[in-house]
Amino acid sequence: MASKVIGKCEEKFIIRCLRDRQRLDHRLPFVTRDIKIEFREEYGSAVVSLGLTKVLAQTCCKIVKPKETRPNEGRLRLQLKNSHNMVFNFETGRQTQWTTLMSRHLLQNIRDSGCVDMESLCILAHEHVWEISVNLHVVDYDGNILDCANLAALCALAHFRYPAVTVTGTDVHVHSLTERNPQPIRILHYPIMISFALFEDGEYMLIDAREAEEKVMEGLFAIGMNQHKELSTLAMFGEICLTRDQIENCISLAHHLVRDITTEMRSTLEKNREEQLQLIQAINHR
Repeated sequence: MASKVIGKCEEKFIIRCLRDRQRLDHRLPFVTRDIKIEFREEYGSAVVSLGLTKVLAQTCCKIVKPKETRPNEGRLRLQLKNSHNMVFNFETGRQTQWTTLMSRHLLQNIRDSGCVDMESLCILAHEHVWEISVNLHVVDYDGNILDCANLAALCALAHFRYPAVTVTGTDVHVHSLTERNPQPIRILHYPIMISFALFEDGEYMLIDAREAEEKVMEGLFAIGMNQHKELSTLAMFGEICLTRDQIENCISLAHHLVRDITTEMRSTLEKNREEQLQLIQAINHR
């Protein structure tokens, strides 16, 4: 898909608005767009919208051999697939390189933060573990793919169910959905990503940048954090250097947003579980 072109006049107008603490969509600098979370019928499938940006997350699993260095832990894979053209002032690499870099940071934020109990995915140490794969598809793009894709991945993992298994000696029997209820992934916490767009050497910044704002920004500072203010990711894109006070201010601002987003995500998950339970009960009463 063709990238949106920003002219010099529009670029100057966006910068002038930032100086007056205004934005094109009338938001204040540190206000996010509306978040919408939708769960599809199949387990592990979720669509997250951040304004006009929309990401579809789909989860699947298979039994594989564990890593030799972690024989009693499962595996987690995450891949971002994006056909939309993202071009930033500070980024000179190709589109595929930028998408790969974002996938790497998403995986680091989710897997390396320890939010998923990897040991619970072990079936038989040294022999069989579950490998969970999350594929993220960018459906619509209007900026801030990183935050939207991270939230979509967390929602999909929390919604996913993998088959129950019975281990007899070295034999592993995978039960069908009719034999035994599938099991949820054990998630210990939710590392939410909050990205700050930087302008004019870091003098001005905002969160949840739209596509037009991303075309003008000079850098990006991404923070991964859970509701307990435990950091999982600090990533800087571009050549702008922030002071210690600026970084601490960003972390404080991000924490307030992380708590609100976590509450909204948990509420939506609980509502979905209640709807599934009512559906199962209705089927059993037929």
